[in-house]
Amino acid sequence: MKKLASPALGAFTLIELLVVIAIIAILAAMLLPALGRAKDRAQSIHCLSNLKQLDIGWIMYAGDNQERLVPNWVLTTGGSPPESWVGGDMQNPVDATNITWIKTCRLYVYNPNPGIYQCPAVRPPSPAGANVVPVRTLSMNARMGGATTGDTSTAGTVNTFTVTAVYPVFRKTTAINRPPPVNALTFADESLLSVGDGVFFVICNQQSLWSNTPTIRHSKGATFAFADGHSEHWKWQSLNQELSYNAPASTSVNDLIRLQNTVYTP
Repeated sequence: MKKLASPALGAFTLIELLVVIAIIAILAAMLLPALGRAKDRAQSIHCLSNLKQLDIGWIMYAGDNQERLVPNWVLTTGGSPPESWVGGDMQNPVDATNITWIKTCRLYVYNPNPGIYQCPAVRPPSPAGANVVPVRTLSMNARMGGATTGDTSTAGTVNTFTVTAVYPVFRKTTAINRPPPVNALTFADESLLSVGDGVFFVICNQQSLWSNTPTIRHSKGATFAFADGHSEHWKWQSLNQELSYNAPASTSVNDLIRLQNTVYTP
């Protein structure tokens, strides 16, 4: 007797498969932006943590040195003295990949983790090279421990920093009062187009130019640390692109003024 073939069970038609694929595509399109925002948020939190850890090391250094701030120096020849909190020029491809510029300087012993010097959201390319991610993307406010007349380095002459008698360089934590510690900038998450030496400089009493520039990596925002030990994420009002050193501030004046107020109290 001829055996009859059993009908196929559980098979999908082509139309049903196409409908399932279309539903998956729609769900993916809905979820991807949310996943992207979650990733951005996680990177921002990570960067905030990095800055806070650096800030704690900065405070510990002062505590071990009669409240004197860690030197924030560069040489007049453009190099980095060993007395400084960090070294190297992140626009230079050799320096940008050299971790010893972090490990051999003054602050590293207080938190021996080179990863906290680099923003987790940073991606190549950078001015240092098409595939280069600089080992350091953070810089320190020039008023915090900048060199003044009489400071000397074993590596050469240091570049002194002065603004006005009203806004001198802070040499000790006890001198930080304009602005007060809770508002006084220590570390800045800097643009790859701007980050070079370890000094973050903001010009006093002018709103036409940025000097060093913060990043917009974190959803059109950046992260900062302050002299009382806390860190913050800032959302920019109009700054919407990475800027290089001495970039015009014509479209981002309010953001520049906000940052100026963390360095110089009006």
